[in-house]
Amino acid sequence: AANAAVHIPGAHTIDAADWETQFVTNLWYDIRRELVIEPMFRTIQMNTAIMRMPVVPEQGYASYIPVDLLKTTGSVAAVNNGNRPTEITLTAHKLSASDLLGEEEQEDTIIAILPLIRDNLVRRMARSSDRSLLRGVGATAADPIKGLAQYAIANAKINTLSIGGGDKLTALALQQTRRLLGVFGTRPQDIAYIVSTDGYYDLLEDPDMRKAFDVGVDRATMLKGEVATVNGTKLIVSDEWATKAIGASAATVVNMRNYVVGNLRNLTVKTDMRIELDGTLIIATRRFGMAEMEAGGVAVINWAA
Repeated sequence: AANAAVHIPGAHTIDAADWETQFVTNLWYDIRRELVIEPMFRTIQMNTAIMRMPVVPEQGYASYIPVDLLKTTGSVAAVNNGNRPTEITLTAHKLSASDLLGEEEQEDTIIAILPLIRDNLVRRMARSSDRSLLRGVGATAADPIKGLAQYAIANAKINTLSIGGGDKLTALALQQTRRLLGVFGTRPQDIAYIVSTDGYYDLLEDPDMRKAFDVGVDRATMLKGEVATVNGTKLIVSDEWATKAIGASAATVVNMRNYVVGNLRNLTVKTDMRIELDGTLIIATRRFGMAEMEAGGVAVINWAA
């Protein structure tokens, strides 16, 4: 029937003619809820695939001069232009995920199977996005976005922990890594620690952290098994770090204001009937990128021998 309704378990009832639009919209919102790393940074809408943006670096100082030197007639005041703007390039890369819905599945269980397909696309898109922004290499077509860990390595902002020596991630190690940021690490509200799951459990066992939990309102945090802040800076757990191994990263500390995420095109979902596969192909894509404003805004902790 033209006005038939489609009911998806756990969702509102929607008109059959409008279910694809609702599917795309809800999918994008679900992806945003799954993201851990991307919401940390400022996001701008890109109008071209490659955007070049001016950036004014850290300024020097003004100069005190005699008042007479400012007179219009015969002025000999030195011109102080400070630091001139530099330029960064923000490039949008295409991320895609797809699923094939077989004809039999559509005939027999289209309503029941749809939420599972959506969840699968959501998780894959969100995980791929977070992984790229966190530890993308930024050097190949399959891995085009340079992530936070690579920015830190490129800028030689590296702290190390020894696997062979039985080192664990501690609040002290995080603080020592934050020190590498210099001026970028002075404002606790501007930075964040992003730790691996192994690092998270190390922090739960860190004696210094447990002492802090034993006093004041933080004691309730310990009882709930949460580590919320370290030295006034929020701590975020991500399972997108590589498995613990020599050369792998355990955590990073980043000044969130120093990085910008650009969206050229938000999530787009398209469907196509594939006769040769006897099914419907569902493809989700988006185009986005990340750029560093100034070098030195992130440091990383790597595992060493």
